[in-house]
Amino acid sequence: MNFADLQQVLLWLLGMGSPAVVMYVVSFLVENWQQWSLLPHWVKFYGPMLLSILLTVGAAALLKYPAVISSIQPWFQVVVTAIVAYGASQVGYMKVKAAKYGARFVQPKSSPSKKEKI
Repeated sequence: MNFADLQQVLLWLLGMGSPAVVMYVVSFLVENWQQWSLLPHWVKFYGPMLLSILLTVGAAALLKYPAVISSIQPWFQVVVTAIVAYGASQVGYMKVKAAKYGARFVQPKSSPSKKEKI
């Protein structure tokens, strides 16, 4: 699937795309937003379902307007390309960081002197 093509993304959202997107957003919130655990149980249970339904209905409604899709498409493609490029750069950065690139240039820590031991 070409994620830079807005029409294909909207069709994907009509299928299993909406629940997948909502699952990703909810998992991000659970990991990074402390207030999520303080929300009432019914909000955490029904909120993702409602969001998934709204995303699906929104995608279906937008598919009825091909002129709008064609006018949004270039901007959508720019945003998706920027997100993919950022993600790819982070994967590369994490590989470099894991390999300890540049570690040979770090000065070794000297042993503490007698004054520092006291």
